[in-house]
Amino acid sequence: MSTDIGVSGAPYNTQIPTLQDNADIQAALRMYHYGSNTDNPDPIIANSIVGHLSALEANKFNKAVTAISGSGTNLNTYQTTGWYVQSSQTNARSGSNYPTFKLTDGDASPLAYAGMLEVVFDGAVIYQTYHALLTTTPTKTALAWRAYFAGAWSSWRVAADDQHNHDTRYYVKYGVTSSDKATSIYNATQVDSAISAVSTAKVSKGGTNEATTIYVRDADPVLVNGKAVPAGNPTPANGDLWFW
Repeated sequence: MSTDIGVSGAPYNTQIPTLQDNADIQAALRMYHYGSNTDNPDPIIANSIVGHLSALEANKFNKAVTAISGSGTNLNTYQTTGWYVQSSQTNARSGSNYPTFKLTDGDASPLAYAGMLEVVFDGAVIYQTYHALLTTTPTKTALAWRAYFAGAWSSWRVAADDQHNHDTRYYVKYGVTSSDKATSIYNATQVDSAISAVSTAKVSKGGTNEATTIYVRDADPVLVNGKAVPAGNPTPANGDLWFW
């Protein structure tokens, strides 16, 4: 027979012989270690030293970095929590479901690059983050992330860096095209187009023919023409155009 070494609910409880059992030190140690008087438990008994070690092993975060080797590797298959490194540019590009990156904003052919994949599985969702090494002289890196949930992967999302220029997607909504992003002057036609694009906007405009800076605020501040909407209820300066 056996009993818990601690009171009910004690942390990491394990088994020991009862006081009525024979004084057999080997049997006692086997029971303490394996949860029963055996030298090879099958299945492993949870309430034992081996059971506790097995649970720690199953749930540990593997600190060792695993190489992503070979060509044609599918990143969809990496679903176990850990760090994985793809050191080959060639293998990254022959693989599938890698994120792709532009070397410049004008790069029309984004490619996969060598880098490190971080995977976290919380039991329901798989999170992947990929740190790509784009160039080494000078060193340039990029970051992308996605998740797997309810049987499907999301698309990769790529973080912008401080040298990034927003493309047309960020301007057309407000009637401002990508060709306008480098200037701080918006003419009356552009202002009118921006006003019509935000049908519920309350507009304050200092000048009559042009706005030197456009600010836009939806549910959250939106960066337009290099200016974020200040917090509070500021008064627009002369020549500025504000949307709320």
